[in-house]
Amino acid sequence: MLLIAIASAAQSLWTTVDGRIPLSNKVDAIVQAAYYTHKRLETTERWMGTVGVEWYLRLKQNGIQPFLKLQTAYAYLHQKTLGDGRTFPNHWHPKHRAVVALYANWSWCGIDFTLREQYQGTYAIPLEQPIVLDGRYMQSLRHMVQAQKSFMRGKVAPYFAFEVFNSPNRKMHVENTRYTLGSLFRLDRRHAIRPYYMYILPQIHEGPTGSIFGLSYLIQ
Repeated sequence: MLLIAIASAAQSLWTTVDGRIPLSNKVDAIVQAAYYTHKRLETTERWMGTVGVEWYLRLKQNGIQPFLKLQTAYAYLHQKTLGDGRTFPNHWHPKHRAVVALYANWSWCGIDFTLREQYQGTYAIPLEQPIVLDGRYMQSLRHMVQAQKSFMRGKVAPYFAFEVFNSPNRKMHVENTRYTLGSLFRLDRRHAIRPYYMYILPQIHEGPTGSIFGLSYLIQ
């Protein structure tokens, strides 16, 4: 009931299906399919597909096993931009995105902390119809810290995350700040769901803002 109340109050719904395929002890392949909405469920904001690879470097110290992880990925986005209904109509815009990220994880007092530094470059394909838009290459630097606590032998793991976006295209100005509260619910060894609530505080008015309800389905 609480999840239904949060979802009904949110301005957008983000859903993803995430898959992870171990290739070796230190390498995983990752895939993701995503669908986002505008204005609750009234219209589509984007759909997106992602493929990538993650490399692990494990460092064991004093009985604690943190890790460093490097991720590279490619994503194809088909994104809908809402216009003003007159001179700037609604239009779909295909985009290509490249991602490079470094994760660091460590445990302290039973809490798992994750720090992520990510670079992403997004190329918007030029459009001629319904409006003329030149191709653009937009860059973002994303800084995220997350704290997660596991219960019931890892079957339930609530977490809080804080993330800041900087824009190299705009002299490193802050694009937006994201606050996320959610939990992982493990169904079995290979399947889990992750509902969450996110609030996006915009600094530069571009992209989704406000309250977001998200639901991810995880497969390994």
